[in-house]
Amino acid sequence: MYKLLPSIIVLFGVFTGSFIYAETNESNSEKAPEVIYPVAELGGCKDKTECFAYCELSQNGKQCLAFAKEYQLLPEEEIQVAEKVLGVKGGPGGCNSKDSCEAYCDDVANIETCLAFAEEHGLMKGKDLEEAKAVRTMIQKGKKFPGDCRNKNACKSYCENSEHMEECLAFAEESGFLRPEEIEQA
Repeated sequence: MYKLLPSIIVLFGVFTGSFIYAETNESNSEKAPEVIYPVAELGGCKDKTECFAYCELSQNGKQCLAFAKEYQLLPEEEIQVAEKVLGVKGGPGGCNSKDSCEAYCDDVANIETCLAFAEEHGLMKGKDLEEAKAVRTMIQKGKKFPGDCRNKNACKSYCENSEHMEECLAFAEESGFLRPEEIEQA
């Protein structure tokens, strides 16, 4: 339901450099150079934990992105997103780290700001963008989310309870998240 949040989180995970030690697929790890510690390019960090901490600081984003690019730690698409974002000072609601952006954009009350930011910087497209706009439309119409949930985890938890299935399916149908044939199957 909340496709906007992953895009914003990816964006700021990349922006702050917290992506550096994300798991990579095997084909990337086979051709990527081996990371040798200490890493001079990342403030001389001595291990993954120190490097991760270094890259959590937004002022180190450029160095961390260059490192991730050199060591092939991200798919090309995420590198391109990160390059777009590095010129931006602060994210939606003034967030400046993965955690602060996640906290801000996880609340449906902030979808307008987060969606505008994602659109302005070309961070969402296709079905993800359509679904985020559908959520925004539901909010603008004053519609309540199932169980009045306010974020992805709360809604997921609420809708996983079979007692709330009808309410959740009705919301999914009304918002356009599920097609009529998918509703019938459910």
